[in-house]
Amino acid sequence: VRVDATRGVLWATTSSVPQMANYRPGDSTIAALLRIRIPDGTIERRWNIPPAPEGHTLGDLALGPQGDVFVTDSNEPVLYRLRPGADTLESIRSPLFRSLQGIAPSPDGHLLYVADYSHGILRVNLATKSVTRVADAAGSTSLGCDGLAWDRGAIVAVQNGVSPARIVRFH
Repeated sequence: VRVDATRGVLWATTSSVPQMANYRPGDSTIAALLRIRIPDGTIERRWNIPPAPEGHTLGDLALGPQGDVFVTDSNEPVLYRLRPGADTLESIRSPLFRSLQGIAPSPDGHLLYVADYSHGILRVNLATKSVTRVADAAGSTSLGCDGLAWDRGAIVAVQNGVSPARIVRFH
């Protein structure tokens, strides 16, 4: 869930997971991005994710500086992008995508940093859709990162796939 204060809407994702009450296996094929009006909770728009044989797990959601909405699907794995005013979701795929998690757009909107639980932090060039792995500093790892945020020229991550779990800052 993300609040888009500039546009006065709430962005949310919905997908079904086995831990839910009354879960049925077929439910996992139903997933969507929702734009919700903040004052009254009305769903203004719904973008359905195309069904996938193994279902969907929409993990994280981020807003870019130009109003783009980004969503990760940990299960398929695909990165979705909704450009401002667009009617359809754009999908970005890469062989490096295995278990997509958190998303951190760069302040200029040209790059997107994505945590992949088993591959570390990835950099997506939004103009070319090329994906590269960000090299780890000597003696460190970005494996097991989950949530990401951009903060003063660095990426702050929740790294819960290592022991001990921790909050890390990557420059």
